[in-house]
Formats: sequence, C-alpha cells, structure tokens
Amino acid sequence: MFSKLTFKHTLTALLLTLFLAATLSPADAQKGPKGPHKGKPPIEAFEACADQTEAGAACSFDTAEGDTVEGTCMTPKRNQESLVCKPSRDKKRRKPE
Repeated sequence: MFSKLTFKHTLTALLLTLFLAATLSPADAQKGPKGPHKGKPPIEAFEACADQTEAGAACSFDTAEGDTVEGTCMTPKRNQESLVCKPSRDKKRRKPE
C-alpha cells in the first residue's frame, strides 16, 4: 500500500510539473523582445529621424510586418549622436490599407 501511494504522489507531481511547464513557456517567450533586434531599435527607427536635428519631432516608420509605427524622435541612451523614433505610449500600429 505504501508503494502505491508513493507512486500516485510521484505521478501527480510529474503531471503537474509537465502541465505548468507547458502553460508557462509560451507566456515567458512573449515577455522578451521580439524579432531580430532583441530590444534594440530597428534601423527603420533611426532612418525615420535621420533628417531631424532636435528631439521631439513627430516620426513614423514601417515595420517588417507591414505595420506603421508612429512616435517621437528622441536621443537613445547609448548613442548621443543620432536620433531614433520612439513609438507612442499607446503602441497602436496602423495596418496599411
């Protein structure tokens, strides 16, 4: 009787672990940066502000998925020489019509 109870507990723990691993993995994958840039602004974000000389100008650029991102030119933390288009807080993207 002792071995059957231990087996049931072990099997239950194993199934619970597998279930949690399967449900948490996709959530963890969505938390990190997406795409090939790994959290860095894409080159299109820099190109959108290439002709600007001061931060605060409105900007927009198209993503690889075909969305249009609207934002404001700003100085990035690591590069003080060029501006980058920072998306608006609402993060709404327009699909091309």
